[in-house]
Amino acid sequence: MMKTIHIAKCLGVLLLAFNTPLHAQTAIKPQRDITAISLDGEELSMLYTHIDKNNAHPIDTLTFFRNNPKGPAQHVPFEINDRFEPILQLRSGADCAMTGFRAFKSGNRMRVVYAQRDGNWADKRRVTFTVMDLKRNLEEDLDTPPLYFHETAKVTTQASYCDVNTALDTEAGLYRMGK
Repeated sequence: MMKTIHIAKCLGVLLLAFNTPLHAQTAIKPQRDITAISLDGEELSMLYTHIDKNNAHPIDTLTFFRNNPKGPAQHVPFEINDRFEPILQLRSGADCAMTGFRAFKSGNRMRVVYAQRDGNWADKRRVTFTVMDLKRNLEEDLDTPPLYFHETAKVTTQASYCDVNTALDTEAGLYRMGK
């Protein structure tokens, strides 16, 4: 009887170990302007800026870079639709946000999810998430930056949303980082 209980406890511990991720996914919230991000020795910075247009529709921007003690910072672009984009534009208004983002890290991995919807400011539409993981160009491929956010998937919600931030919060299961 004692042997059976011991084996059952060991199996339970093993099952827990296999279902627990090695590094829990952590959301990265932008600070006032520059947010420092540490990824197992790799130091990145996220720059979050605001363009006030004196109306209800400002433009925020998001960009990443790696400091370079010997010269200019190394920009970390976003690969979207096979093109390298230097920034993500975040459009919001009094009614709803038409674009938004979430950033996550897990161990030495990092993911940015860019959310977009079509239509006018107050419309409810399906939202498309562009999922991008940080990638190093170890093969030194031509016309490819040494470090960039590589598009790994595009996922569109089944439900319609006015505010893409609501979609990002509600549909997080569509873009979470796996193990």
